[in-house]
Amino acid sequence: MSLDKDTGSFRLITFGGGFYDGSQTPLTYRFRSKVFRAPQLINFSCLEVQADAYPISVKVDALDLPSATVNALIQRLGGRLSAPTPTSLRYTVAVSGSEAQRLPAGFMAQHWQVELEGTAPVQSISLASSVEELAQV
Repeated sequence: MSLDKDTGSFRLITFGGGFYDGSQTPLTYRFRSKVFRAPQLINFSCLEVQADAYPISVKVDALDLPSATVNALIQRLGGRLSAPTPTSLRYTVAVSGSEAQRLPAGFMAQHWQVELEGTAPVQSISLASSVEELAQV
């Protein structure tokens, strides 16, 4: 951040050398969570994002899967499912509101990671194994 001594306003200087002074279009952020370890293998079947505004791009990664499982699921499910590494599956969705979103089924993992991208503040993201479980969060 820098202070403009003439106006008394702060500016955020970006990595590319540009700046943001708060009056322009909001900057896009990208947040990647830590890797979460579930107590046992689980298939998260839905997610919900609470944010000030939408859309929010969400990537849900299931990590440390057998590569044969990854290949079989990519061939079978395709679509918004990809494999960023030989042992991980990524599901990408543009969340347009606070309602629950379905995630692909057919596999279980113990290690999970989430990435969010957008311009609006996010209060929470919840993953659950059922819509009923999500409603209890």
